[in-house]
Amino acid sequence: MPKAEIPKVDFQIPHLDKVVHFTFYMMMYLILQWEIFKYSLKQAIWGAVLYTLTLASMTEVMQKLFTTTRSFELLDLFANSLGIVAGILCFKLIVTKGNRI
Repeated sequence: MPKAEIPKVDFQIPHLDKVVHFTFYMMMYLILQWEIFKYSLKQAIWGAVLYTLTLASMTEVMQKLFTTTRSFELLDLFANSLGIVAGILCFKLIVTKGNRI
């Protein structure tokens, strides 16, 4: 189908990008923490928190400094941080219940 014939759909979900930020950082935190957890619970918590929070912050800062098409958004950083907190809570729930992934 030629591009000109493809109908445009004007369907937008408000703040979908924030949901994506939240989900991405929650999943990244869980995967990273689970890998570190094999060695030490304390290292898992602080190592994964430090890494994901640093990555979230630096990504936003670099978008502002090094691109012309992206910008720093405090709400993105907030959504990232909430995702990390949700990851911490999910992981603690998994570990305290004795369930292993």
